[in-house]
Amino acid sequence: MKEQESAKKNPRSVQASKVLGHFVKTDTRHWQQVLFQQSYTRNGKRRRTKDWAFKIAHDRHRETFPLGTTNKAAAAAKARDIYLSLLASGWEQTLATYKSRSKTSASTQEGTTVGSFLEAIFHVKTNRSTVEGYAIAFRKITADLFGLSDDPAKFDYQSGGRDKWPAKGHAVTLNEITPARIQQWKQSFLSEAGDDPLALRKARISANTFLRRSRSLFSPKVLRQLHLTLPSPLPFAGVEFEPRQTMKYRSNISVVILIKLANNELKPSDPPAYMVFLLAVAAGLISRNAHRGAAQSQPQAPAQATRRLPQREGEAPVPVVRRKTRPRLAETARSHRSERRQTNACARRKA
Repeated sequence: MKEQESAKKNPRSVQASKVLGHFVKTDTRHWQQVLFQQSYTRNGKRRRTKDWAFKIAHDRHRETFPLGTTNKAAAAAKARDIYLSLLASGWEQTLATYKSRSKTSASTQEGTTVGSFLEAIFHVKTNRSTVEGYAIAFRKITADLFGLSDDPAKFDYQSGGRDKWPAKGHAVTLNEITPARIQQWKQSFLSEAGDDPLALRKARISANTFLRRSRSLFSPKVLRQLHLTLPSPLPFAGVEFEPRQTMKYRSNISVVILIKLANNELKPSDPPAYMVFLLAVAAGLISRNAHRGAAQSQPQAPAQATRRLPQREGEAPVPVVRRKTRPRLAETARSHRSERRQTNACARRKA
């Protein structure tokens, strides 16, 4: 009589038990019927995760397991494996295998840590090498912010301090990494360059690289795949980058000074090398063609020269750049050649 009354009061529970009891627990079809999508709140709106999860009770303990997949069949198979692991190994081993934290999720009351944040990203992204580059930049900024870069343990490779050092940075919560702190880090990073323009330029390029790589971890495309409680505003929200530095090469070599030095030192001591120098500077020849021009002593070489690309066998040479030398350099080359010819003629007559 009591059983009939309970059936009338809880018809859904009776119906569910019949359905679930249709398949044994080693059958994935049983677990497909207990899967659900977890809910969370973001910006005041209630939302559901895309991945499946399930709850299981065993030995007076109940736990929720996120299954990390949107495929219901794959999620059911994983749920069955967790059930079998519980029967064979118990809670401790099962939690260690299928859930990194037994009673707390990656988002704790204190806030999501750097370590749990990076771990979640590595879990959902497939391009691990790219993400690792972003993570290195983010760890660098975190270590600088909290004084971990100068920690002696960072360089302790013998006693194992180096292996434990990253855990200190991973324990920092994202709530502590505010945009204002990021801005202060950037200013401190640039101040280390001092007043040297070249060092400051390098520091600006490096700072922009660290900021850009770290900010990529917080892109909307990445965050859509995470189910973590993140601070608002995000660490890199509104952080300003340094002006983009031109990557074009700017030579600081003074050709005029080089020519003067060559006239004073190279011309009297090594005339062939001096001619090679003139051909290279005035005609823009590469080293091989400059040596060839100097050896052949072609009269028209210093006044006009053609640089050629390497050609395949049987093909005609292709002119790339044709440059006319400046009149003063051409005159210098001609006078030098004339002097060399006179010197050689005198040497032959004496011989």
